[in-house]
Formats: sequence, C-alpha cells, structure tokens
Amino acid sequence: MSYSPQDVSYYLAVAKEGHLGRAATACGISQPALSKALKRIESTAGVRLIERGSHGAKLTPAGETFLDYARAFDSHHEAMLRASRIMRAEAAGRLRIGMTNPGSESVAVRALTNLLKARPALRVTLDVGKSDALNAAVLDGQLDLAVVPSYPDHPFTSAQESFGSDTIRIAGRFDHPLAHGRHVEPTELAPFGWVVGDRASVSRDLLDEIFRKWSVPPPDAVMQIQFMSDTAMSVVASTDLLCLAPTWLIEEWGGRVRTIDVRDFALQRTLMLLSRPGSHWTPLMHAYREEVRRLSASSAAARGVG
Repeated sequence: MSYSPQDVSYYLAVAKEGHLGRAATACGISQPALSKALKRIESTAGVRLIERGSHGAKLTPAGETFLDYARAFDSHHEAMLRASRIMRAEAAGRLRIGMTNPGSESVAVRALTNLLKARPALRVTLDVGKSDALNAAVLDGQLDLAVVPSYPDHPFTSAQESFGSDTIRIAGRFDHPLAHGRHVEPTELAPFGWVVGDRASVSRDLLDEIFRKWSVPPPDAVMQIQFMSDTAMSVVASTDLLCLAPTWLIEEWGGRVRTIDVRDFALQRTLMLLSRPGSHWTPLMHAYREEVRRLSASSAAARGVG
C-alpha cells in the first residue's frame, strides 16, 4: 500500500486547522470526502492518527509522529513536481521568462528578441506581471528567469543578479500645465490626479512615502494600474494626469509625454535577473543572461557610464 499525495495534503490541512470542517473548506472539498481521505491514510498507517470530537480534530501521539513524515513527503512531492516542470521545458527547448512592463526598447525585451532571431527553434513562454508574483513563480519552478526592477529596502527571495539601473521620473503630457521649463515645487502637484499602481505595488508605497516627506497631501489615484503600459501612457498623454515612469519609457513617448522636473525628486531602481536558488541553468538561460549582460554593457558605454 502507498500514500496518495492528495490525501497527505488533506492530513496536513487537518493538522493545521484542528477542525475537519475548516480543513475541508481550506482544501475545497466536502467534509465527507475529507473523512474518507483520512480513513485511507489511517488504514495505510495501521494506527489511529486523529481523534475526532465535538470540539474539533486532534492528532494522537502517533499522529504527531506521522506529521513530520507527512510534511517531508509533501515537500519532496512538490520538489518532484517543480523538477518535472523544469525538465519538460528543457526537453521542449523552451525558455520560460517573466517581465514587468516589457517596453520594446528595454534591455530585457531586446535580449529576448535577439535570442529568438539567433535561435529559430527556440520557444518562449512570456509571463508579464508584478515583481512579487514573478519572484514567487521563479521559486516555484514555473519560470526559469524573471527580469524585475528592485527598489531600496524591497529585496526578493530568489537568487538575484543586477545588470543595470534606471531612473524613475514624474511624467505628464507634453503640454502639461506643469511642463513650463523650470523646477516644479512639490506643492504644485496637489491639484493633479495620478495614474499609479494599486495599493499592493512597491512604486505606490514609495510615491506615498515621498509625498509624506514633502508634507503634501497623498497623490489622488484617479486610475490604478498593474504596471505602466502603452495604454496607461496613452491616458497620461491625453489628460492632465501625472504618473511615475522609467526614463526609457518617457523617451519612447517623446513628443506626447515628457518629464515633469520636480525639485528634490529622484528615484533610482536596480534591474535584476531572478532565478531559483540552486537551480540547474540550461543553455538557454545562460544565453539569455549573456545577451542581457552584453546589451547592458553596451547601453552603459553609450551613456558614458563607467
């Protein structure tokens, strides 16, 4: 006889919740189905593992001992699933990569474009999302690599390699009332609404913090977004709304959007390549990293950065 990974996960849920009803809800199954799974576990173990009562479900001494093995079993099973996903991607000649705000002129996109041109057989899965979600996907083995911006005091848990930096600016439409060729005082921002990230975004937290330091009212979030996209920039270009955007994106929208030169505003971020700690690097992963490094060095040289 053997244990079902699904049944073991149900057992762990009961141990965590201490109640069959709550455990069933957490697992998304009915309580009778959960009870059957527990009976299968106990039948295979040959001992009683859980005491059921009106006040909940409690592990027996044997159940407490079994719990350590169940956790190890579940952990190894998850590791096997991650390894299987990675091996399938390798066998298919596929690079699974995540990016935030992949503008056409960003190093991340140019590196991917060059790789596709050089390797016609390459297949790519591209996931565009928030930095934290991409970091989690890398750790879980769903992505091979992710290119994300890193802000001060907001570290990631994946393995990280920096390959450059960029500057975040305040931007508005080209003929915005604040685009008058001189430094804008922070208090002058108050009448204008913003296109900003939602409350869960790092950029929103940083913007709120900057406004607090300026002792001005918090930004009025007229439009909340996942990340700065062409759609969001189009809204900024057509209204009096302001936004935070990387310099390269503002340059892409030159003639329609421009930097609003606000006194004492500077926000630098580091560009990071994330990978899973201890993971096996495929030739495709190495090739992408080398192209990112090459393009970053070329861009730095063009800007005169040593």
